[in-house]
Amino acid sequence: MDIFGIKLDNRPTEISEIAEFSLYDVNWIDPFRRTAHSAKVPAYHTKDHSFVTLDRLMDLERAYSKFGFKRYDQSTLINEQRVQDKVAAKNGTRIYFVDGSYVIVRSKLNM
Repeated sequence: MDIFGIKLDNRPTEISEIAEFSLYDVNWIDPFRRTAHSAKVPAYHTKDHSFVTLDRLMDLERAYSKFGFKRYDQSTLINEQRVQDKVAAKNGTRIYFVDGSYVIVRSKLNM
């Protein structure tokens, strides 16, 4: 099983490097805290690198955009391949999915 994570070591720039790694290559998992005041997240350690799971929407957007996910507002990533309809709502836009579920995003989308 492959997992997306952010490399903890040897980061060449300030932008976190997102990488895909195999769960089969993980030697151990332990808790990691980005800052003194942030929540602990799992850190995955392989022979070559250490990774933390994606826990920020901006990182998820970067990693999953190639799979059809797009950010519709500040707090929602939508899998556009599963969208069936978009309907204007009083407080934004209601996004309907092929399975009948929906989510309301705060932005008014051009449809």
